Amino acid sequence: MKANSILEGEYKSLVDNGRGHTLIVDLPKEEGGSNMGPTALELAGMSLAGCITTIFKLIALKRNFKFDSLKVQLDCEKAMDAVTISKVTGTAELTTHGSESDAQTVLNLTLKTCSVGAFFNKAGIPVYLDLRVRTP
Repeated sequence: MKANSILEGEYKSLVDNGRGHTLIVDLPKEEGGSNMGPTALELAGMSLAGCITTIFKLIALKRNFKFDSLKVQLDCEKAMDAVTISKVTGTAELTTHGSESDAQTVLNLTLKTCSVGAFFNKAGIPVYLDLRVRTP
């Protein structure tokens, strides 16, 4: 896995993974940037949300748990004087005919398996996710 970055302008950076996928990372205007993309720290939170949805799908397939939709919304808390995220809270909204118990099992396994979540855990950043199950 690769991660590369080229600074363009004041704080705008082009980051890529060496496989042809490029993103812009920037600061908001009030911090001197041009607001052309998320900050690197916001991208970390976005990576966690993406990891949760991806791993949930993989585990659901392995467990033959069918669902129609999944939406993860996270709030990454950071104190004004802190350099990083201190806590993550959020919701996983799931539409399924499956049982809430089975859905919770898949979510629990997801949170144990998600590589970005493991990164947050090793950094001592707790992640709390409430499951909301809806029937189609």
